[in-house]
Amino acid sequence: MNNETVSFVTRTGNKYIYDNNSGQIFCEMGARKREQISEFKKKIGQYKKQPIEIITESQVNDFLMKNGYKQLQLEVTTGCNLRCKYCCFSECYEYTRSHGSDFMSWDVAQKAIDEYYSNFKIVKQNNPTRNACVSFYGGEPLLNFKLIKSVTEYIAKKYPMFQTDYNITTNATLLDEKIGDFLVKNNFAVLISLDGDKETQDRNRVFANGGGTFDVVMKNLKAFRKKHPGYPKLAISACYDPTIDFEKIEQFFNEEKLLVAKHAFIDGTNTTYFDRFTPTDWENFQKNQRKFRDKYILAAKPFSKDEFISYSVGVGYMEFAFHIMYGDKRNSITPYTGTCVPGEKMYVATDGTVHMCEKVNPRYSIGNVNSGGLDAKKIADIANEYNREIATHCQNCEISKVCSLCFKAFGGADGFVYDENICNNLKDHVRETLVEYAELLEKRPQEVERITGEYFGKVMEAIGEGC
Repeated sequence: MNNETVSFVTRTGNKYIYDNNSGQIFCEMGARKREQISEFKKKIGQYKKQPIEIITESQVNDFLMKNGYKQLQLEVTTGCNLRCKYCCFSECYEYTRSHGSDFMSWDVAQKAIDEYYSNFKIVKQNNPTRNACVSFYGGEPLLNFKLIKSVTEYIAKKYPMFQTDYNITTNATLLDEKIGDFLVKNNFAVLISLDGDKETQDRNRVFANGGGTFDVVMKNLKAFRKKHPGYPKLAISACYDPTIDFEKIEQFFNEEKLLVAKHAFIDGTNTTYFDRFTPTDWENFQKNQRKFRDKYILAAKPFSKDEFISYSVGVGYMEFAFHIMYGDKRNSITPYTGTCVPGEKMYVATDGTVHMCEKVNPRYSIGNVNSGGLDAKKIADIANEYNREIATHCQNCEISKVCSLCFKAFGGADGFVYDENICNNLKDHVRETLVEYAELLEKRPQEVERITGEYFGKVMEAIGEGC
């Protein structure tokens, strides 16, 4: 890799070049083709790298009034009735809070709602088609269902002029008929954490006493689907680690006809979770993952949009393609990496402290609903620190347009710390994805358009379009 391109070869022997300046993938076939590539690059001119500026409070305020307040996330409790082994709040993760027992009060929730909507109405003027979005998070949010109900009723009464999209992520162990009816009545997007079949689920997603959760989750899920058949805003969030049996969970989700909106590898940032796996575990995982992806790439005919493999494999390539396009539209506050601008969404903790999101080191708070809401100075300071310590390494990066790293990857105990290994691992992953994406285009080019159109519409409805 150099500072402009990534060269790679597919298994058919075709040579390609990904040009980060233009975001284009070229097939390199002889001198004439290389000459055409050179001519193309001359036409688009020298790619203008975004400058890294000192960010001011005024810039932050201006950005937030145009592009902020996309989502209000309420951490209604730090408590959880599960002790999932890979949970970001477990002892495996260094820079996140631990499991707690705090519950958000109505006073804090009301202040958060009023702060969010008072600013959202200004943002709405600049984005007329945008809906308000309110999400409930934990811990396990259904432990504080009383507050969820109160929040929803309050918004309906005080802010009926705005269409509000609601969503909730839940382990579903407390999802009874009463709660299910409420969620459907209020058009909630319901995302249920379920990793797969009984063996897969019970390996990591366990109750506090160590008992498996599969039977309880499936009982409640089946009851919900029986009471509300075809509910379009129900989806699954599944996680996996190197022990995954792709074929087994594929069979499970297909037989249960469950829409898996998120199928994510367990977060490997600042964690000891993966210490338990051996080199053999990783070698077997890589072989099995490649076999499963090849099943999709080399298929003689397309899979149905409802099949698990379309979610697990196909969509990853489409998101990769979209990321290239979005790379040209970075903002001036955080011009590099895939990070957001703090304040695009408000993650309000139980005590009223506002954070960037649920994933970032809590030392980077960006305000408090008890004392004025978002703090533009704090946001500017965070952006300037991040740009100084991290983004200065990005200007000549050959994959800057497809970078998915964010504040979370580099946030340490005392500030943002650049780690070259993190970037190199991502570069390796991008190269592998480029190869697989090109192979898919070689074998089934029509699949790109099909999965993009059919899948994303369904998923956006299921997880909440405004969120």
